[in-house]
Amino acid sequence: MHKEVLVVDDEPQVCRALTAYFEEKGFRVITADTAEAALARIPQMHADVVLLDLRLPDSSGLEVLSTIKQRYPQVRVVIISGLADEATIEAARSLGASEYLTKPFDFGRCFFAAMGIESIDVAAATPDPEALARVPADVALAYQILPMKWDGQQLHVVMSEPLDTAAVARLQELLGYPTIPMAALAGDLATTVQQWYGASPTSQAAPAVTPAHLRQEAQHLADRLLHDACAHRANLLHLQCGPRGPQLQYRIDGRLVVGQIPEPLATRYADVLSQFKRLAGIPTDMARCPQHGHGRVALGTGEVELRVSVLPSTAGEALTVRLGNNLPVLTLDQLGLGDEQRRQLESLLAKPAGLLLVTGPARVGKTMTVYTLLNRLAASRGPIVTLESPVERAVPGLIQLELQPHEGLAAADGIRAALDHEADVIMVNELIDSRAAIAAVRAAATGHVVLSTLHTTTAAMAITRLLDLEIEPFLICSSLLGVVSQRLVRKLCPSCRQPYTLDTPQVAQLAALGLPVTAGVPGVAKLWRAHGCSECRQTGYQGQVGIFELLSIDPHLRGLIIKRTPSVQLQQSAMSRGMDNLWRAGWEHVRAGVTSLQELMLAMAPDTVEHAAS
Repeated sequence: MHKEVLVVDDEPQVCRALTAYFEEKGFRVITADTAEAALARIPQMHADVVLLDLRLPDSSGLEVLSTIKQRYPQVRVVIISGLADEATIEAARSLGASEYLTKPFDFGRCFFAAMGIESIDVAAATPDPEALARVPADVALAYQILPMKWDGQQLHVVMSEPLDTAAVARLQELLGYPTIPMAALAGDLATTVQQWYGASPTSQAAPAVTPAHLRQEAQHLADRLLHDACAHRANLLHLQCGPRGPQLQYRIDGRLVVGQIPEPLATRYADVLSQFKRLAGIPTDMARCPQHGHGRVALGTGEVELRVSVLPSTAGEALTVRLGNNLPVLTLDQLGLGDEQRRQLESLLAKPAGLLLVTGPARVGKTMTVYTLLNRLAASRGPIVTLESPVERAVPGLIQLELQPHEGLAAADGIRAALDHEADVIMVNELIDSRAAIAAVRAAATGHVVLSTLHTTTAAMAITRLLDLEIEPFLICSSLLGVVSQRLVRKLCPSCRQPYTLDTPQVAQLAALGLPVTAGVPGVAKLWRAHGCSECRQTGYQGQVGIFELLSIDPHLRGLIIKRTPSVQLQQSAMSRGMDNLWRAGWEHVRAGVTSLQELMLAMAPDTVEHAAS
């Protein structure tokens, strides 16, 4: 996510110049030429900085400044004005202006002012002697820094990369003082450092650890974390600061597992985060807003796709890395569908047009299922366009678009673009609003196959959700092919699973859920449970498999949908005519020894007993 800046100036050439400059720096820029327009746009965006001219056609800029700081005190306001009298400057500062730049102003100084960084001409400035004394010459020369001020608690230091948060953290750790970075707006920093500290020492006083060495060590630590994640078959890596230092977790088979922290990570946390940002193409000079990116890295086992998310927190930046290569590419046979479910789903995929939904809560494999369905369709269909936010993984043969709502590419806009492209199949990663849902249903009703996901507990609840999204019942009846609802359960380790027998009370309890536990041996049922061995890292489980319920829309259900029948009755009607719900589908995996009863209960824990029996 980029920073946002609002430029408020009635001179078009100033707005154009600032827009071009800040967009090149990665900002999203919005302009306003009046006070009224500026105050209207701030709540519509997430402005980090306002660049404000004090001469506006409909109001005093000082009044606008006062209003902004009263309503949005966290927003930084930088004045860019032709007014240069001391009284105006003092009034602006007293009202909360972070910086006051008089026209014509230096774009570099404007940029650093927007970022909250003080900039100076190092050639003309005179450093505070106490500040110079607090930084050894070998450190200043090795890191190319010039200490300028010491205010009794903080050291203000001119740096070549003042927005590199990892470099600032390193200096602070090395010097032992809170360090405030400054930018060299003019003058040559390297020459000035040489002038104040003399030539680079050639004795053993030179530091043993150089910036290049630190970056190499950070790269090694990042590679080690990724290698361990791949070795454990993890598809997610979580790294964050905790009260006792960094905390590392891997998501393996859907469960979070605490990872072993490499010893140097405790002191190189910021450097490792910067290394992951570089791998994902994320700017390293922004640490105050959420960011995401993607990239590829070569490990011993080959190239690994990365999707990186960084969140700022009060304890420091938190990192999540998704390893795309550890997301399996499956066939319909490998998903975990029952034989009849697979036959019905293949029949739905053979339809020339219609909407097919995949539902369930977060992290139950909906994306994996959608990609499997797309892979099946790719062999027999024309252009396939996916609209994703973000793109989970690159798939050959698909036209994949990353949705950018702030840039005018929301889901509904993407569907219209895909229709213009003559796409046969359109995938929208989630129907989150009415515009997207209406566009998807209309595309499905006019001769296209549309795949998407929803967050609902059961398949029948997806129909209620479509009604909530303002889809008329007749449109649902004419476009919806079916709904797949799913969960993920871990598979028992085949090397160490152990058999056991349910006692009669347990059998009765499960029978009350509508599960056929008494089949086979009267009164008891033989099942399997987890044990643990070296093959499964003592967890008792290896890999995951899906459990599904498939709601096919037939004439009987269409009659109920037209009447806006509640989802519970839709679910009961479908089950009375042969649909297996999630509990019954999961029970088949339990009876076959694929998973354990405990794992099924855990996967279905959010669902009610009524759902099980319905």
